[in-house]
Amino acid sequence: MKIIGKWNMYFVAEDGNLYTDSLCKNKSELPQRIAKKNKSKTDMYNEDLTPYLFMPVQYKKFAIHKIIGSFIPNPVPLGKFRYDRIDHINPSEKANNSIVNLRWSNPHLNSLNRHLLSDITFDHDLHMWTAEFATHCRGYKLYHCSWATSFKEIWSLYKEKRKQAYDEWDEFYRNTYKLNHCMT
Repeated sequence: MKIIGKWNMYFVAEDGNLYTDSLCKNKSELPQRIAKKNKSKTDMYNEDLTPYLFMPVQYKKFAIHKIIGSFIPNPVPLGKFRYDRIDHINPSEKANNSIVNLRWSNPHLNSLNRHLLSDITFDHDLHMWTAEFATHCRGYKLYHCSWATSFKEIWSLYKEKRKQAYDEWDEFYRNTYKLNHCMT
């Protein structure tokens, strides 16, 4: 266990847990898990329905991923496209608040991390599935995710294309920040 910082009389650990003492009492039971509901077939593909974990402190609720993510260095802290929120890398694991599953993000990148069933369509003439989505930041850019014969195949292609778009825009924002602030 590696302690990465202290927050409000708790030690924040790299594994996503909060401790009252770095050597003793484990307080990982503090964030009460929301009871999991039975997943329907559409929920199986929609990762955004999993709940976040919260911790009550003095009559307020704090999202644990925001507490732990505040100890990660922000790559773009200033500017028009500054990173102002903490995002889960794997959206299906919102309960996993470890350092390796958290990153800084902005509203545009956060929208690219969302997977929507409405982006996938079935072409009855070709008898194939297709997926496309668009981004509206710095102009309109359309992403087409190819064609597939099964829904499962197009879903995996769609998720991969979303990840590629995220990485592309993330690199653009980081490079722009470095250029504007004379960093190499």
